[in-house]
Amino acid sequence: MSQKSSALTMLWQGLQGTWQLKRKLHSMNAAQPSGNCTGTALFTARQPSVLVDGEGKLQNAHKEMLYSEQGHFEMTSTNGMTNLPKFSFSRKYVWRLQDEKSVAPEISIWFVKPGTEQIDYLFHKFVVQNVTGDEKPGKSSIVVECSGGHLCVEDYYSSTYTFQLSKMPTNMSDDFTLASWTMLHEVRGPKKDQVIETEFFPI
Repeated sequence: MSQKSSALTMLWQGLQGTWQLKRKLHSMNAAQPSGNCTGTALFTARQPSVLVDGEGKLQNAHKEMLYSEQGHFEMTSTNGMTNLPKFSFSRKYVWRLQDEKSVAPEISIWFVKPGTEQIDYLFHKFVVQNVTGDEKPGKSSIVVECSGGHLCVEDYYSSTYTFQLSKMPTNMSDDFTLASWTMLHEVRGPKKDQVIETEFFPI
């Protein structure tokens, strides 16, 4: 198994469970909202869906998880307005791990059909771009950097993911634990000009 494949497998295993979510949304377009989100995100493993693409080809995945997030969004203002509204939010996606043991494994993220947990269409795929290690007394860490993209009509989502894995000296195996991770979407186009940054911490 390659270094990238091994790192992706470890972070996939570490994603399962519940995470604290903190998100900042900054919009350059005054017609689009800016603000902060707080909430939780849950990854639940399940059997990979039977998925057929637009050409009728079967798209297999080695593993699959349902991602569910919920929380509250509080708008912010740059013009001094106060008592801005606060909204609840919830969203679901499906994450699929493909080519797990290859030299170029990838994770794909899919929208779900409204009101269901079934796959609808592809959001984007991301691949490992870089894996770096850091050895410190009493602790070792690995940083896994991934990237992907998605064209939504005329607006392009450029996405980067950074996963921080760590291993404590009490861990007798060679496996690392996912300590935290971030997700960054830069959205550019005629309708949107936004930066959406989300941090995830274990609960």
